[in-house]
Amino acid sequence: MRWSAAKLLEAGLLNYVVPSEQLDAKLDWLLDRILDKSPTAIRLGKMAFHALQDMTLPQAFEYAQLMLPTMSRVEDTREGFQAFCEKRNAHWPGR
Repeated sequence: MRWSAAKLLEAGLLNYVVPSEQLDAKLDWLLDRILDKSPTAIRLGKMAFHALQDMTLPQAFEYAQLMLPTMSRVEDTREGFQAFCEKRNAHWPGR
């Protein structure tokens, strides 16, 4: 069975559907939302996403509790908090 993009969007399996002539603009918009974020946070988030797929809910909560101290030890976290307090854009070291 083939599903249309509109049906997949309606089912919550897609976030966006755009006409082909708007695809590059939407991609640029999405990249702009990602590229100014901490590369370390994105990497750890992707790791967590893949790890959580095979966990029960209690295991996922335990994993999240273990990840919080890990995130607090990375340089990007400290830079993010400092940038927030100083009301400036963060300059991510990527560590």
